[in-house]
Amino acid sequence: MAASAETVQGFEFDTVVGLDDDTTESGGRLALNRQGIIGIGLMLVGLLALLITWMQIKDINNIAAQIPYVASGGLLGVALAVIGSVAFFTGTKTASADAVTTEELASQVADLQQQLKWTGDAIEQIADYLNELAGQTDTTGRAR
Repeated sequence: MAASAETVQGFEFDTVVGLDDDTTESGGRLALNRQGIIGIGLMLVGLLALLITWMQIKDINNIAAQIPYVASGGLLGVALAVIGSVAFFTGTKTASADAVTTEELASQVADLQQQLKWTGDAIEQIADYLNELAGQTDTTGRAR
């Protein structure tokens, strides 16, 4: 059974796919801000550090002698690549697409409270039923 767009409440497909008018320039390309450009730069520097580290240790057969290279250049390269990718992917999102009003948050919190109450009641009813099946309680709900 396939779910249609009407059955998924509160889900904006255009936002997920990235087809917002705010995030694209003319021609349909993704607009990069300063944070996205810095992220790409950090990823490239991190990959360059990994390449330089590999070039230095590729001919060393002693694993113990490779550890200082991996600890300095390898970990630095991985860290820079990860930080760059986080900066890139968080830099391409727009603030207007993620903006939520206080009233919307309050209604979501109220809905969550109601769902938690219902879940708690359901768990309590299940526990009572299982206790009755196990013979641990009598019909009044008291333990034997």
